[in-house]
Amino acid sequence: MSAPLREPTTVRGLLARTVGFLALTLAIAAAGGFLLPAGDLIAQSAALGAAALLAGWALLHMDGWPADALGLPLDRRAGLEGLVGGLGGIGVAGTAMGVMALAGALEWSGDATPWSFGAWAAEGFRSLVWLGAPAASEEVLLRGYLLAVSARVLGAAAALWITAVVFGLLHGANPEVGPVGLAGVTAAGLALGALVLKTGSLWPAIGAHWGWNWALAFLGDVPVSGLDVADAPGFDGVARGADWLSGGAFGVEASVIAVAALAAAAVWVWRREPSRVEGRSAPLWIHETT
Repeated sequence: MSAPLREPTTVRGLLARTVGFLALTLAIAAAGGFLLPAGDLIAQSAALGAAALLAGWALLHMDGWPADALGLPLDRRAGLEGLVGGLGGIGVAGTAMGVMALAGALEWSGDATPWSFGAWAAEGFRSLVWLGAPAASEEVLLRGYLLAVSARVLGAAAALWITAVVFGLLHGANPEVGPVGLAGVTAAGLALGALVLKTGSLWPAIGAHWGWNWALAFLGDVPVSGLDVADAPGFDGVARGADWLSGGAFGVEASVIAVAALAAAAVWVWRREPSRVEGRSAPLWIHETT
């Protein structure tokens, strides 16, 4: 594939594309918002993600790139990539919570809701569905077109850090957030961005983001970025001790243990060799030499 004629090659061009992408995304989301019920977080998240996807595709088309260069190829590998990413996110979250429990910073106690397998499974499914749209929307918004075009102009490492820091700052208004919480979310952004850059696909990052949130919210029954989004029947996760170790009211992500786990995951992914899948277009940030 030859390089497109109309693509950003300078910081000024990158800033123009960023502003254009965000403006187009917000315009599409606002137009679609008239059709959505007020206060429906799932619908609004889905609308924002769809708007970012459409805006990214529009800019790719303008520059002559195929749609799947955005990082969302629609093929039979997509579901498997999402599943593997989801299991990875659950694994990292479970590891962080396990170490915190061993350190006495997190424990579980019974609650007033009687436990039954049916109620537990129903809440697990509900929370899984509920958490899907926000996770996918954040990935498409930050690690779709914006990460791709930034990496093409600035290089992968700079783009990774920029999008991760922005990801952290976007959670700055969440309840009970603090410096360690922002560091935890930023570390998560590094791990998720590295997944996209190394695989050329958003599916593993969407799965990992989704799995992380679900493991905390449902399996651990603890807040996710300061928000209590699930209530597993029969038990509650309880933070113990200093906030820097337990995460406090913000949740696991504000624990130095979780920051370390996420940073380790980011380093592990970053050090892996990039993977390319036959039959897919090259991601936007990869310069073709032939």
